[in-house]
Amino acid sequence: QATFVQDIIAKAMANIKAMKRPEGSAESKQEPRKSGDAGEIAATNGTGGGSATEEKAGHGHGEASSEHDEPDIYASCAKGLIIKAKVMLFMKGTPGAPECQHSLNAVKSLDATGLDFQAYNIMKAHPKLQAAIKREANWPFYPQLWVDGKLFGGRDVIESLEEDGELLSALKKAGVPSDMFGEPRNRCPTDITASGCASGHAKDLGVEISDEDNDILVLISKEGTGDWRSLAENVGKKWGRKVEAKEVRRRWKEMKPKIKEKVETKATMKCGHSCFTCPTRHECKLHDELDVDIEDLGI
Repeated sequence: QATFVQDIIAKAMANIKAMKRPEGSAESKQEPRKSGDAGEIAATNGTGGGSATEEKAGHGHGEASSEHDEPDIYASCAKGLIIKAKVMLFMKGTPGAPECQHSLNAVKSLDATGLDFQAYNIMKAHPKLQAAIKREANWPFYPQLWVDGKLFGGRDVIESLEEDGELLSALKKAGVPSDMFGEPRNRCPTDITASGCASGHAKDLGVEISDEDNDILVLISKEGTGDWRSLAENVGKKWGRKVEAKEVRRRWKEMKPKIKEKVETKATMKCGHSCFTCPTRHECKLHDELDVDIEDLGI
């Protein structure tokens, strides 16, 4: 996928240089390119398009609003990726190694239909390309499934259709031909099994807290704060003494602002992840307790 994106960027840069050539030069006297440049770049590199997808790729972001404006390279890349295949899934990770539960569930649902689709790992993409894909979809979350250059839906749509037994028929109705469906398969794990970054690394965020407070933090990341009495019993077992629920609640209230500040600034832990790139962030309950939207501040 890196080579494909680099190719689009190189062609877009060539267009920018052409636009900047001084008037009167031999090059500037050539017939100007039309407003569909970005779409032409994308359609040239796409493999699953057709007239409908080329039409979609030739409008929207990426067109220069005046002769002095530079085309949006990342919008061109986004358009090209969208039509690169008949069916394209933008996800976190790969079909064989998803990096979030929602992407895993989307792959499992599609694999159950036997659909032959391509996937693009947006975790490896430049942040501006991630944003450009979201703009094209007018939808801020991943995964995203595209068919013939049109957004089919996200994980909610996919899972809802599967639950109703209508995913296969909906995909065909959207334009996926029958010969793209084969035998059902299962190529991804049952669940995300990577270790959560919150476990044992709170101090890596640069937060000055005691070992006991760190124990509380780790426990809350796993269980939430729905049952303070249970939390007190569990930390009491670890500390070897009786702990009251009000003590745990007080300690959490005191450390919460400091933890929240570090999480929102995307502080990196020893594992190399921030809370927004952690493979198990969707299973961690800490974000909900901090009132932090990992999708809004993440990707």
